[in-house]
Amino acid sequence: MLFRGDNYRQLGGFDSRFFLYFEDFDLALRTGKIARIAYVPAVRIVHEGGHAARKGLTHIKLFAKSARLFYKLHGFKLF
Repeated sequence: MLFRGDNYRQLGGFDSRFFLYFEDFDLALRTGKIARIAYVPAVRIVHEGGHAARKGLTHIKLFAKSARLFYKLHGFKLF
């Protein structure tokens, strides 16, 4: 994600209520309400991480907590 500094400041950055999972989706949806979002298919970013999801029950609980907050804030839409 790339942002104009003024937009990022206006949004207040990432929502601290999200600890792992959904924080990027939340920020993207909030950004779409105040600015245009561009998708650039030629740009590729490789995430070398992804090991957090393999750490067991604690991470499943964190995922569920963040999902619950996300859908409470933004609703549930398939499309």
